[in-house]
Amino acid sequence: MAEIKILKPSFYDDFVCKANKCRNTCCQGWFIALNKRDYCKMKNAVRGTKLEKSFSNTARRIKSKLGYAELITNGENKACKYLTEEGLCDFYLTCGGSSMPDICKIYPRKMLYNNNVFYKILSPTCEAVMEYALSLKNGIDFDMDYAPHTAQIYSEDHAMYNLLVGIHKHLDFFTLLNLFVDIMQNRTCSIEERLILLALAFNSLPNKQEDEFDYTAWANKYSIFSTEYAKDSLGEIKGDEAKFVLNILNMFDMWTLFTNTDKEYISDIKNFLEYEKISENMTQSNFFNLEKYQKAKEKFNEAFKDKQYVWENYLILAFLDIVDNKTDNLIDAVSVLIYTFAIAKLYLIVHCDELNSNEKIIDLISFVSRSTLHSSFAKNCVSIHNELNDGSVASLVNVIYH
Repeated sequence: MAEIKILKPSFYDDFVCKANKCRNTCCQGWFIALNKRDYCKMKNAVRGTKLEKSFSNTARRIKSKLGYAELITNGENKACKYLTEEGLCDFYLTCGGSSMPDICKIYPRKMLYNNNVFYKILSPTCEAVMEYALSLKNGIDFDMDYAPHTAQIYSEDHAMYNLLVGIHKHLDFFTLLNLFVDIMQNRTCSIEERLILLALAFNSLPNKQEDEFDYTAWANKYSIFSTEYAKDSLGEIKGDEAKFVLNILNMFDMWTLFTNTDKEYISDIKNFLEYEKISENMTQSNFFNLEKYQKAKEKFNEAFKDKQYVWENYLILAFLDIVDNKTDNLIDAVSVLIYTFAIAKLYLIVHCDELNSNEKIIDLISFVSRSTLHSSFAKNCVSIHNELNDGSVASLVNVIYH
């Protein structure tokens, strides 16, 4: 049987949950779906414990494609009912780690699979992961491990294996990821230039199986392209600040229509910018305080001038979080990544007066990322972008450059 490759960030095995030391616990603020196996496992585990009587008020069956059941949350902060005042999990303390649902065991870990390679990843929606992103000034390295067969993977990481996500089979994702990381870590280019290069490269990929497509030649072409072409051509691109902000605000308005909700961070951005949507035609007659935005951006640029590597690390982790089942192809994944970056950056600009500590930067980025990476945003982003723009790579320029 063929040997299995396992690719993971070099800090993957060092990751440890901060538990009650976490400022932004993953035990609140999210819809937590359970599969049938986890629901039944939890129901059996609470029998004869103090949690047995309250189980029906803590986990309930749902009729949804999102899951077999859900963990019920409390109050405005939507905290899991098992979250104690000390910030620990009462279910874990009472029933033990082996009875925990898989999603609670593995977050922020995730495992992807493509063509005999497993990819172990960590989501930047977790503040502990973002702490690594801020500490790795020289960039993220990846390690390659090997296993004799999938049975070993299952025995060691059965929770992740149960939630394993397969990436499009027709893609040579290993070669794609190598090029992605090479471009993202090319510090001769700005973050914005790197994202445009990625969009150009991934837009040239086939959408279905093409036996004659040479991934190695494709990767070599864009590796050379990124170093020789970027400074001469992409360096001349200038964005329009007003169009950039309006693009994001229009995206928010469309997303709010789709989901019938207005996220907290969206309200923060709109209130800061004094945004007023005059017309229902959301591509025209939108007004905001551009001067206020420009002053905030100057403060942000000064506070973040030595932290561009943070975006580099963040975007590598975010891309791996996006490419599971949220998009149909990789150019769509890059589009979602570009919007994720633009929104996170705008959110930090709005909070420019609070960027005086790494802790605050981590809190802001991980908070906004939970709404863009782990929500309906990723699935709706591409269709909204196509409706607001023409869907081309060129139309992404005003989402990046400003």
